[in-house]
Amino acid sequence: MKKTILVSINRKPFPILLKGEHSPKEKKTAATVSITARIPFEHEMDWHTIMLRLLHNHRDCVGIKTLHDNIADYMKSLNADFVRVDFEYQHFIEKRAPISGELGWVVYPCTISARTPSVPSKTVASLKVDAPILCQSILGVGDGPKEGILTVTIESESDIQPDYLIDTIDKMIPAPVYSFLKDEDKDFLIETFKFCNDSMSETIRKLAEELHKNKKIQWFTLSINEQSPERPYYVSVSANQGMITEEEYLEDF
Repeated sequence: MKKTILVSINRKPFPILLKGEHSPKEKKTAATVSITARIPFEHEMDWHTIMLRLLHNHRDCVGIKTLHDNIADYMKSLNADFVRVDFEYQHFIEKRAPISGELGWVVYPCTISARTPSVPSKTVASLKVDAPILCQSILGVGDGPKEGILTVTIESESDIQPDYLIDTIDKMIPAPVYSFLKDEDKDFLIETFKFCNDSMSETIRKLAEELHKNKKIQWFTLSINEQSPERPYYVSVSANQGMITEEEYLEDF
């Protein structure tokens, strides 16, 4: 049996060009890159240089499809039987407060990933977005809406953009998070939630049904967590194009 070794670059800051839906929308950003590979033991001395060269060669137009296609070059150049690549970065969207119209930037942490296991030899590429949202408190702690994080992870071979996922989320939830709110905006959001009867699990199920309509998405998982002073609460939904399953739970410390 051939002797192998697991090697990795962990959370290296690296400039990249993100692929947009149209070329004018491509933008430069700083990503945190992690690469893990299982390579033959005799290649142990060269792997770091090879990984850096691969990062440099594929730094332009990073997206789900390009990373899905480029992973073959990582496998070949490293002579690896397993490779995983992760690009973590911050995605910013300018949002206008609902009543005052004040503009502010909201940050959405994103991760583009690809991996190729040796058996079966099939590349899996994914996009994860952590979206800050306002949601009903399932725990009944305090008054008014609570801040939470809605995490969406999709698998696809197409270039699905974070903006598409964020727009879909904003249409399904009672209210997104804004970076700045005046008193009239806060009052509006409190009134909005007074007439919102959807629980967090109902909200996430509606979002799951909407994502399920997109045939470019091969699989996805959704979760909402509300951090409370007592216990964090989670609702999770996962799905492929044939099935949707749901789970909700309180996490014990």
